[in-house]
Order: sequence, then C-alpha cells, then structure tokens
Amino acid sequence: MDNKPAKPEETPEALTETGETGAVVESEGSEETTPEAEVVKADETSVEDTAEKADDTEADPVTTSEAEAEAEAEAEAEAEAEAEAEAEAEKTEDGIEDAVIVETEEVIEEVDEEAPAAAPAPEKEVVRETVVERKGGFFPMLLGGVAAAAIGFGVTTYMYQVGPFAAGAAANDFDTLLQDEIAKRTASEQAMTARIEELAQAVPALPAEVEGLGDRLTGIEGTLGSLDSRLSAATETLTALETRLNDMEQRPVEIASETAVANFEAEVNRLRDEVATQRSEIETMAKEAVEAEAAAEETSRQALARAALTRVQSALDAGTTFEPALADLRANTDADIAATLADASINGVPSLTQLIETYPDYAREALKDSRAENADGGAADRVGAFLLNQLGARSLEPKEGDTSDAVLSRAESALKDGRLTDALAELDALPDAAKPAMAPWIELARQRQDALAAAESLAQTLNN
Repeated sequence: MDNKPAKPEETPEALTETGETGAVVESEGSEETTPEAEVVKADETSVEDTAEKADDTEADPVTTSEAEAEAEAEAEAEAEAEAEAEAEAEKTEDGIEDAVIVETEEVIEEVDEEAPAAAPAPEKEVVRETVVERKGGFFPMLLGGVAAAAIGFGVTTYMYQVGPFAAGAAANDFDTLLQDEIAKRTASEQAMTARIEELAQAVPALPAEVEGLGDRLTGIEGTLGSLDSRLSAATETLTALETRLNDMEQRPVEIASETAVANFEAEVNRLRDEVATQRSEIETMAKEAVEAEAAAEETSRQALARAALTRVQSALDAGTTFEPALADLRANTDADIAATLADASINGVPSLTQLIETYPDYAREALKDSRAENADGGAADRVGAFLLNQLGARSLEPKEGDTSDAVLSRAESALKDGRLTDALAELDALPDAAKPAMAPWIELARQRQDALAAAESLAQTLNN
C-alpha cells in the first residue's frame, strides 16, 4: 500500500455528513431520473469518498490500526446497507435518499451491483362491457328461403298426391313421365322443323316451274305465229277464189252448149266450197290460238298463285307477317281472300311453338283463380291451395274430369300434338272461374286457327 501525504483527520460523522450532502446535491440535480440511475450515482459518490477515506486513514499516523479501520468500515457499510434498504422501502412515498457507502476495496464489487428495480404498481382494472351486435346476412336469408320452398313443395305434393308423391304408376314412373314430356316436345319441334324445310324446298322449285311455263308459252307463241301465217295464206287464197268467181259471174253470157254451162257451174261451186273450207280452217286455227294463249296465261297465274300461297303458309308456321306474299296471291287468282287472312298478313299470328311456350303461364293463372274460387273449405284446403299457387303446381299429363286442372291438362296435351282445334274444344269446357285468365291465350290461338283455315281453303281452290 503506497504512502500518501497526511490529510487532516476526518471523523466518521464528518464523512457521513459530507457523503450525505454530496448525495443530496446530486439527487436534487437529477430529481427526474429513474431510481436505478439515482442508486448508481450514489454508489459512485460513496466509492470515491471511501477511497479517499481509506487513503487518509492509511497515511494518518494518529489513526488506529488497520484492523480497527476495517472494522469501522464494515460497521459503517452495514449501517449504510440497512439505511439503503429502508430508503428502498419508502421510495414510493418520499423518494430515494442517497447514502454514503464507505467500503474497502473488497466491498466495491458488491456496491457496484445494480439494485433491483421496484415492481410497478398494479394498474386498476377497468371493466368494459362488450356489446355484440347481430347483423343479418344474404346467405342465411337465401338458405331460409330455399328451405321454406322445399318444405312447402314437399307438403303440397304429399297432400295433393302430385309430382313424385302421385299415387300408382305416376309415383313410380315420375322420371318416365318427364322423359315422355320431353320426347313429345322434341317430336313437335321436329315436325315443325320438317314442315318448314319442306316449304323451304318447295319455294326454290317454283322458279323452275315458272320457267317451264315460259318455255311452253314460247312454244305456243310460235304455234300462233305459224297459224297466223297459214291464216294469212288461206285468206289470200280465198280472196283470189272470190275474185275469180266474181269475174266468172260477170262475164257476158254466151250461147253455149248445156255441157259448157254445167262445167262452168261446177267450177264455180268448187271454188265456193274451197273458199268455205279455207274460211272454216282459218276460224278454227284462230280459235285454237286464242285458247292456247289463254291456257298458257292461266297456267302461269296458277303457278304464281301456288308459289305465293306457299310463302303465306310458311309465314303462318313461323309466326311472321306476309303482306307481300298475299299481294302476289291476289294478283294471280280470282279467289276470295278471307278478312282474317288479310289481317294476319299485316299483324302476323302466333306460331304453334309460341302458343306451346306461353300456355303454362296462362294455365297457372287460371288454376290460381279457380283455387281461389273454391277455397271456401277448411284451413287445410286453404293452406294447400296457397302452397299450390306459390309453387305453380299443375298436372303435366292429361287427366279425366271436369276440374280446371284436368281440362287444362287435356288441352295442353292436344296442343303439344299439334291439334289446335281439339285444344280449343277442350278449353270451351273450362270452369267459369278459370276462363278470364285463359281468355287472352284463347284469342291468340283462335287467330291462328282462323288464319290456317283461310289458307287451307285457298289451297283447295287453287288445286281444283
């Protein structure tokens, strides 16, 4: 241990006061520092004071032995440690007081260790009420609607024995019935397609037929020209004969024998007969020429009329207007044109396919009105009628009976088979409650029926 110059002896009390004063000053200068920083600063001040104290003690000849100094230092260290513990316990209320730690070199390492930070005061728990807001979504509503529709369909079909719950063969062959329905629709469409193709093939053949008529007319015109030439020649011959006959008659009568007179008279008579024959041939040839020309014109008109009628029938099948075709028909025939066909040529009539496609909607409305008229029974009947109306349930196969559903089913079956007249006859027996809803469809169907009847009558007239 090195010897240092002796310093004036300082008592422990002075050291303590000095250390406390330094610590207090330092603490006041950093009131806003953290507790850990204040402890470290206090430790550094204590170590420096302790080192100076130790040096002063070693150099002072008046001090006691080293053992006594160490004992005093240890005692002071223990006192300071106790004071530090008490200060830490009271730091939340009065702050942390710096203490002077006087230790020897053996205690410095322990003093440098950081004091554990005090645990923060627990925060006051705040109870918050969570409000759960229920919001509706689209998919739950959709699923609910689908489920309700499925339940209603099941209840209705089971109660009224329709659809897959139908009694007897209908229940076991529901799929078969559907397939038959599809097959009928397909067959009807194929039949109409075949008819349209037939008409389409007939129309291109008409120009060839008309061209053939033109060739025939050309031949007739050539024949007429030949007849005219022959007629002109015969007329010239007849004129010459008449001239000769007149000359002979105007000759002065000479005394001749009876034989000469008889020969002269015979020659005159022969000439007269020849003139009459030529005249008759000319008249016959002229008549034949006129008749041939008239026949050619009539044949041409008939061909053009049939072509126009074919266009009319094609338009009726397609449900389109045909005013130009009807005008050509009028120009080439003297037959009367029905007013219904004339109106249809301007406005058109619905096709059979259109009538088949629109029939279900009108039938559902008619059944709805009929069920409303008959819903005077119990609650079960009213509920069943309501569900049937919502689902649009109706019979797809022809049924026997006089109910609205039965009549409509038979009419639809006839319609799909192309028997429009039979379908309208069935609808005549429809109950009064269902007739108003079907009236617009029946009117359209009758327009088509009347137009077809008028076209058929014209076709028969042209073929006779």
